[in-house]
Amino acid sequence: NNYKYFNELKKLLLSYYYKNWVAGNTVATIKQTSFRILKLVKEKANIQEIKNEILENIKNNNTEENYMENLEYYYVYGKKWDKPILLMLEYFATDNNHHSFIPLDANIQIEHVLPIKYKEYNWDEIFTEDERENWTNALANLTLISMKKNVQALNYDFARKKEIYANKDKILTCYTITQDIIYNYNEWNTNSLEKRKKELIEKISNILSI
Repeated sequence: NNYKYFNELKKLLLSYYYKNWVAGNTVATIKQTSFRILKLVKEKANIQEIKNEILENIKNNNTEENYMENLEYYYVYGKKWDKPILLMLEYFATDNNHHSFIPLDANIQIEHVLPIKYKEYNWDEIFTEDERENWTNALANLTLISMKKNVQALNYDFARKKEIYANKDKILTCYTITQDIIYNYNEWNTNSLEKRKKELIEKISNILSI
């Protein structure tokens, strides 16, 4: 930790590796640049030199375009980075000086607000078959929840799900990105999803800006 630009370096590396991960790039794509970054840090080079290395690699591999395309893709659920991108949003949702440690365990689960399967609730009145196909596994429809609340929420309608997120067993969900759904959305439809998609991608872009 004796590198003068340590904090700037941390942010650059977070942005670089997350973008490559989401873009679907291979180890070969980042290997040489990673070695060069290590060499520059050992030489105590100016942070701008490292930034230039990273930007050149991103440009040469179309990383920015692929990363954004994958964030906007209709099927984010099941990607290796689906939970990590939500956890990153959660981590940076708090004040910059008070980031909380988030334990990575099986208790943290991904919740589909619009459920994957449902029968007896009113989701079919809100979403067409095509809309369900386009939104169910998209980033905008995913959030973080505890295993217990995930089991409780099941395939209920949105009003009941919000109730469970908010106060089932008198415990508010601890995840800020899920609290945002409780407080800022009165219904869950394509307009809500478009709004949340825009908000999440804007937040991710701000966190991972280089």
